[in-house]
Amino acid sequence: MALENIRPFQIGTTRSRKETKPSRMMASSDVRERRRWLLPFRLMRVVLMAGFLLVSGCRNELDGTFLSLVIVPDQDSASHIVGLMDQFDEAHLDSAIVHRARSVFDCEASPRDYRWERKFNEKVEAILSEADGRGIDVYLGLVSSCFPFWASENAEAISVTGVTAGILLEDFDHHPSFKGWYLPDEPSPFWAYDINVPYYGFLADAIRNAESQHGASERPILLSPYLTFHEEHPRSPAAVAAWAQDLIDAGVSIIALQDSVGAHAANLGFNQDEYTVAQYFEAISAQIGHKKLWADIELFGCCTAQAGETTPYYWLPGGGATGRGSSIQRVMNQIKHIRPHVSHITSWNFVVQAAAISPHMEAARFNAAYLAATKFRGRILQPASYQWGSGDSGPHANYPDSGNEMFDKKIGYARENDWKTILDPAWTGILKDPSLEIDLGSQHTVDWVGLQLLSQNISGVRFPTQYTLEASTDGVVWTPLGSWPFPYPAAPDGTHLNGEFLYANPSALGATCRYLRIELDNDWWTFVSEIEIVSESESETP
Repeated sequence: MALENIRPFQIGTTRSRKETKPSRMMASSDVRERRRWLLPFRLMRVVLMAGFLLVSGCRNELDGTFLSLVIVPDQDSASHIVGLMDQFDEAHLDSAIVHRARSVFDCEASPRDYRWERKFNEKVEAILSEADGRGIDVYLGLVSSCFPFWASENAEAISVTGVTAGILLEDFDHHPSFKGWYLPDEPSPFWAYDINVPYYGFLADAIRNAESQHGASERPILLSPYLTFHEEHPRSPAAVAAWAQDLIDAGVSIIALQDSVGAHAANLGFNQDEYTVAQYFEAISAQIGHKKLWADIELFGCCTAQAGETTPYYWLPGGGATGRGSSIQRVMNQIKHIRPHVSHITSWNFVVQAAAISPHMEAARFNAAYLAATKFRGRILQPASYQWGSGDSGPHANYPDSGNEMFDKKIGYARENDWKTILDPAWTGILKDPSLEIDLGSQHTVDWVGLQLLSQNISGVRFPTQYTLEASTDGVVWTPLGSWPFPYPAAPDGTHLNGEFLYANPSALGATCRYLRIELDNDWWTFVSEIEIVSESESETP
């Protein structure tokens, strides 16, 4: 059969900027003095923010993020934390949830192995002090556990949690930025549905007993469950809302519900298919109240690993795992669908996925795109026009680009092993080697050019093997900007990645041009949903 006759397999047919940033770690007396003179500015920010919300409605931005102590290097941790807090400031994040305030993360370990180690004190002290100087609230994690722990009334794990809370209170209760607790487990409303609630009730009691012994006030306790189900037996939004209510009744103060990207990519709400993630948030919010429900937005791409693939994540220097980069527009849509139902939106994991000082290979691009999308810094460029290449280099008639689909902010549906993915009209399908020329309308400074792509083995759709970018000021003379191989090759057995990915240049271009030419190498089908062009130096026209 000729290659051009092969089709993908299918069935059927704002906040105000903070004025000052600490440039070094400050003594506690300096912090207190700084806090006193910053108070009027903080009050002004609250007033301005309230007015902004009344005028603009729901904000399309993140409020906070999780922060792992393992990612902060032991050497020179203070300066590293200053850099992170500078990034939090620029992104207007107002909260940080310390995910790993313990020494071990191993499901085979005994609860006694999760005892607190005071080697973390310097890091926690630095985080709290820097956060206090910037008006950022901090929630400290306690004892992480796994299924063998939270599927039973594990007395040892409960005891270790109480002891750890007492140590943290002894050392850090005086910090004004220490606002609450985080239980680092991630229970699911499917697994151990009827037996994990009592366990968290015992953990909450252990924390409250520790607070009582230290004369501390009751700080809120956060838990971050995730949405994942056996697809043939999904629990309804009403059932999950009842489970959330049981957790609140047991003593958990706030449910920071994950949006499921990392859990087989349940329906994020862009297409109707059984229950959407937004419907779960809506039901839980109605059940437990808006103030007790937060969202945990995951910033990496769908989907999970499949047989033969090493993993869709990779480990960072110093520890910590993260996934492949996401389309910024996908993340903005996640926020938009969930924002009306929650009081706070945090992310897993801005520190790794989006902080410019992160070792993650895609973090600088995502950080620039996020700041531009929220209009904090930079600009998302919208072209005047674009044109696909002719023949095999352009869209197939079965999966066309009906007009401006590359820049319409409609993100292609992506879900693990779901053949309906390729039927989503937001995807444009090209056989073999796609080619595209973009006219920006005038000269611009271009730093990042990314394409949201799909790979799905069951449909014969694969990620390209190479990405080439050229620029021109007149559309006649073209200058190469770079050519980059796909950063995640197939597994040794030939299995390809499954899921979505934002394929972009690995470092800022700083190119001045009007025209861009994109070429992708692929012997299979390429499916593109959206193109993101970011300028870090330009700003939106008032």
